[in-house]
Amino acid sequence: MALKRVTNIHYKKHRTCLKCGTNLPKDLKDNSRIVCEYCKCEMIVDIHGNTLTLTAADHEYLRHRITPEEEKKQTENADPEVLKKLRKELSLAKKEAESWKEAAEGLARQIEEMNSR
Repeated sequence: MALKRVTNIHYKKHRTCLKCGTNLPKDLKDNSRIVCEYCKCEMIVDIHGNTLTLTAADHEYLRHRITPEEEKKQTENADPEVLKKLRKELSLAKKEAESWKEAAEGLARQIEEMNSR
């Protein structure tokens, strides 16, 4: 039996019981306990953004819930060099996305010109 599963909330293949693999209900709510209808094992559901975490209720110590205040505090205490590198990578990604957008717009204009002839 698995003790914990971390997956994307939209990936339905992994929304199954940790013990027997039976499909779980679709309406999973954050910070709630669910019971498998087949094997009666209890699990704890945590949702953070697009991440779904199922933890066996017997092993609740494996949960790592972070409040927004704690997350902000961790970011403030982070290494400045790491933050600088992350910001640089983000700005490069934004520039690359802009250049792809410009290229797509240019191609769209060329297609319109070709169709209008």
